[in-house]
Amino acid sequence: MILQTGPIKNNFSLIEILIMTSLIALVMGIASVSFSGVTKEGRFRHAVNTLVKHIDTIRHRAVSMQKPLRLVYDLSNNAYWAEILPAQRGLMSDDKLSSLKLKKYYLPKNIFFEEIQLSKDKTINSDSIALDIDKNGMVSNHHIYLKQDEYVARIEVHSISGLIEVVQIDNGILADDWPSPSFGHN
Repeated sequence: MILQTGPIKNNFSLIEILIMTSLIALVMGIASVSFSGVTKEGRFRHAVNTLVKHIDTIRHRAVSMQKPLRLVYDLSNNAYWAEILPAQRGLMSDDKLSSLKLKKYYLPKNIFFEEIQLSKDKTINSDSIALDIDKNGMVSNHHIYLKQDEYVARIEVHSISGLIEVVQIDNGILADDWPSPSFGHN
């Protein structure tokens, strides 16, 4: 049997407190760096999926109105919207026209249009690109490249099938793993 002769020690020394504080700070630093990468990728995925959804909605709007629309990509301001074609504007009264103006959408901060490609050989390097959508929802084949730092996504819009899909993702994200909806013309 051991007898204790001195007082019982119930508190931590300064060294022990400093070591524990350092370890907690190290773990928190590693966790915050990992979490910021996850949220950045999540924001990028959300922006891509939102663009796909909006393009499909604009195509469906042309079908439901039975009027051709123009899909405009503004590369310099990272925005996109639909317009009623000028030939169709004359057929509507001003009050009906104002109610049919479609909303302008902006890409989130730090995500931008890298380019719009109309075919494998033809890339438009302009500030603004307009593509007509007919009253059946058909639009020219084109690829949209979105970029955020190291992330790049290619969205393909197919004219005949109406399919809009994310087909290529860079920086370790595989297109097969992308939980993106592929919209088709019904």
